[in-house]
Amino acid sequence: MKKRIEKTVLMDADGVRRALTRIAHEIVEKNKGVENLVLVGIRTRGVPLSERVAEEIEKIEGIRPPQGVLDITLYRDDLSMLDYQPLVRPTEMPVDIDGKTVDEELAIAVAANARYYGGGFYACPEAEPDDGFFDFVAIRRITRLQLLQLLGDYAAGRHDRLGEHQIYMRARQMTLVSEKPEPI
Repeated sequence: MKKRIEKTVLMDADGVRRALTRIAHEIVEKNKGVENLVLVGIRTRGVPLSERVAEEIEKIEGIRPPQGVLDITLYRDDLSMLDYQPLVRPTEMPVDIDGKTVDEELAIAVAANARYYGGGFYACPEAEPDDGFFDFVAIRRITRLQLLQLLGDYAAGRHDRLGEHQIYMRARQMTLVSEKPEPI
């Protein structure tokens, strides 16, 4: 005999609207406005949530904050349950680096002021933590096979072998620039 599970409504439509309004007010208050604010929605369901929060912030401040979309498919702990070959979509966040915009589909993008990060990846081998610059290293969108072939060189800091697949820049200021994401 199946046990019947009672469902409970945690929030109705008005409750969700009020919660989003409170979240928007908290974000604006903690950031002292929207001047240095970018909302990033994690694909898939975080994108419409980010969109709704941006709408609420626009009602409060009169300015809609820029938005981005982040795909975390390869970093999910349930990746093996998703699919044998999960669909990875590009992260959509153009970057303005000291006035120059990098607006390409990228397989990997790292901005850092240190030479390496977790797991010993030498993402920015020329970075100096105390020189006042950010190092931006990116690998352009390429095939999976090409990415696998280049990943070892990237991780070991042998960026000279990446050739035309690499973007490398140093800057004092970097800004994420994002258009309104398309609802999914």
